[in-house]
Amino acid sequence: MRTTLIVILSLVLVLSFVPAEAKEVFRKGVNLSGWFQENSVRAIQFNQYTQKDLQEIKSLGCDVIRLPINLHAMTNGAPDYQIDPLFFRFLDEVVAGCEELGLALILDNHTFDPFTDTTAAIETPLLKVWAQMAEHYKDWGDFLYYEILNEPHGLDPAVWGKIQLNVLQKIRQIDKKHTIIVGGANWNDIDSLYLLPEYQDENIIYTFHFYDPFVFTHQGAEWATPSLKPLKGIPYPYNPEEMPACPKELAHTWIAGNLKYDYPKHGNNEALEKQLLKTVEFRNKRGKPVFCGEFGVYNRNSRDEDRVYWYESVRNILEKYAIPWTSWDYRGGFGLFKKDSDEFFGSDLNLPLLKVLGFNEVSQKEVTIIPETSGFHLFDQYPAPGIFISTHVTRGKIDLYDDTVLDDNLFAIKMADLDRYNLLHFGFKPRKDLSLLLKQQYNLVLKVKVKPGFQNMDIRFLAVRADDPLALPWRMRYTLDAKALKKTTDWQTVTVPLEKFREHGAWKEKWYTPRGLFDWRQIVALELVAENGKWPNTGIYIAELKLAGDGVNEGPSLSNRN
Repeated sequence: MRTTLIVILSLVLVLSFVPAEAKEVFRKGVNLSGWFQENSVRAIQFNQYTQKDLQEIKSLGCDVIRLPINLHAMTNGAPDYQIDPLFFRFLDEVVAGCEELGLALILDNHTFDPFTDTTAAIETPLLKVWAQMAEHYKDWGDFLYYEILNEPHGLDPAVWGKIQLNVLQKIRQIDKKHTIIVGGANWNDIDSLYLLPEYQDENIIYTFHFYDPFVFTHQGAEWATPSLKPLKGIPYPYNPEEMPACPKELAHTWIAGNLKYDYPKHGNNEALEKQLLKTVEFRNKRGKPVFCGEFGVYNRNSRDEDRVYWYESVRNILEKYAIPWTSWDYRGGFGLFKKDSDEFFGSDLNLPLLKVLGFNEVSQKEVTIIPETSGFHLFDQYPAPGIFISTHVTRGKIDLYDDTVLDDNLFAIKMADLDRYNLLHFGFKPRKDLSLLLKQQYNLVLKVKVKPGFQNMDIRFLAVRADDPLALPWRMRYTLDAKALKKTTDWQTVTVPLEKFREHGAWKEKWYTPRGLFDWRQIVALELVAENGKWPNTGIYIAELKLAGDGVNEGPSLSNRN
């Protein structure tokens, strides 16, 4: 027994050995997903996160942020892949903010589609975008890291290894300073690390992602193949008495076999550690550090106590072997906040999850919705902080950062050439109580410039009642008609009293006629909509959008219109 114990302890010491080259540069952090992961730089809601958010992340005990970026979409596309200067304008502020706080920042090229295989053609945009990134950031501090590509998949690992080598060498022609993060094919899985060539670069980190066992971590994930939407209640660790039956929709897929044969063997901490030890062996053979760039459990259909236990188990194993990590993610379905919450730092953090991840405790208090007592901006140069933008565009363009119609390089919203029902959505979290502003005769104020041919646009507030089990988004609308505007293509200010909005009904998979259920105390969004027809060769620019009290009477007033 004593001999066996000595052998086990010796094995642990050997496997946990960190070579001299593998200096500890950061320890733990989060992925700040859903921010720069857009199909255009002009769709990024830049104020979605501010310096205050970065400070809050650091206060958790994080020393690194991995920033997923849809990098190839930040360019003008083939053949040049020239990065839009606006992208650097945005990203530079994030980089500077992290430097100020002493946070490491990983610029993760997250140009990634789970439904589309990576091909060898990826080499062309990779070489072009990373040459530009290296040139732009070569003189910034050591806190900055480059990650060549997130989760390449569907191509031969040897082909990917050579492509990654070419990109690595391209960066090094320009920037010999910054650490470069490289990963294997097959979704950055652990086993693919061993299929990579030995890159002759002393300043690299090898990354891997960890979502084992997949049937547990991804239950409810609609984007998986096949869709795991019906899969729920899988326990961790595996417990035969608690295992649900395989959903009938998945009975003839690989999921059924996995639940029956594989999960009983691998749904435990011993299996997790055995798999993660492969990265330690790899680190020791290559003499280079390794980094877990992603790990997590989707919260949609998993039990929270099992989810928390899995995170605790993985974090303990990673730190046992001195492997730095960034969890996937900060907000979202894999995030640090309670499921279906508004994800506010001061009220919605999942405290048991924070504890097992070794993050600092943050006091929480319930958010109380009180009536707004003064006006506020939704857009003024940028979408306002606390306003969450989304769009529905099937044709035409909604650009949050048009710089062609204002002086001094200022931005306006451009909505042009849209299909009917295309819209711009300003979401409020938490919901807003506008009842007092309604009583005090506040107005919705827009500074607009219309293109010739513009006819009308619906402006509507959406309210979802907290006591409604269907969560119907009741509408209160006003139609901004061209007849009420000045006959000019110059800028003009439009003032719409809140009392002039009229109840319109609700749409949620079907139409609900008005029932007097709209509640000004529970406003979840404002939308600008091409409700009444297409906008062929026409549109509208918006330089300012706000709620304001008396005294805002520039331009035509709509207060006398029905």
